[in-house]
Amino acid sequence: MTYKPQLGKDDSDNAGPVRVYVWTTDMLAADGLRQALEAAEPLVCVEEPADADVLLWDVSSVSCEAPEVLAQLRAAQASDRCIVALVEDAEAAAACAELGVRAALVRRIHAPSLRAAILAARAGLCVYDSAFAEHWLPAPIPAPAADTRALAALTGREHEVLELLALGLSNRHIGKRLEVSIHTVKFHVNSILAKLSVSTRTAAVSAAIRAGLITL
Repeated sequence: MTYKPQLGKDDSDNAGPVRVYVWTTDMLAADGLRQALEAAEPLVCVEEPADADVLLWDVSSVSCEAPEVLAQLRAAQASDRCIVALVEDAEAAAACAELGVRAALVRRIHAPSLRAAILAARAGLCVYDSAFAEHWLPAPIPAPAADTRALAALTGREHEVLELLALGLSNRHIGKRLEVSIHTVKFHVNSILAKLSVSTRTAAVSAAIRAGLITL
């Protein structure tokens, strides 16, 4: 069962209070959720799921393994009632997403965030807590570490050229600073690139900065 968002609906369809059914067998949690929801308009709590616009589903107390729960979820989707799940971890949130749940939030969410998420879900958005992002998003690719051995292999003159490269000087200006020909500067630059296994002057400077060889 996959959720199919309905975009482009007339805003008048969602006019008036948003009716929320708190779906949990934990009475203490139910009381706390109702108090949090009714503390701010336009949310109101209802006693029957059939009367609700939104089902606030406490997954830890009402497991989706029960056939009647799955039936309730299917009925909610068929009648355009959105489902907002409260879960303990990213694995449970992923399971809810597979079932077509429009929003999955950490169970101990703060009341203002809960109200905002419910309204966003009711408006047609899919909302998943940022706490799950590190589990679902690919890990960033780390920047390649500078080859310290290659940096150590640079000659004294190459170090000087590298420092001037970091200042953004052209080969001609580097030659003037060091009082050498432009051909000599090109030779040193090509040697630096080869030793650092990079193809551009910028990459060579970046490698040297990461290794702490030069600073800007």
